[in-house]
Amino acid sequence: MGIQAGGDAGDWITYALGIPAAEAELGSDTEYRDFFVPKSVKGARKIIEENMEWVQYTYEKLGN
Repeated sequence: MGIQAGGDAGDWITYALGIPAAEAELGSDTEYRDFFVPKSVKGARKIIEENMEWVQYTYEKLGN
C-alpha cells in the first residue's frame, strides 16, 4: 500500500483517504484481558459510559 500504519484498516483509511475511521474496540488495552474481554463488570460499564456519546453520534451519522 506504500505506507506503514501503526494499526489496522482504520489507520490506513484515516491516513490515505482523510476519512475519520472508527474501530470496533473501545477503551484501552490496559482495561482488557485476553481477547478484549473487560477485566470486570465495573470496568465494562466505565468503558461504555466513556464512549457511548461518540458511538451514538457515529450511529446517527451512518443513519440507522
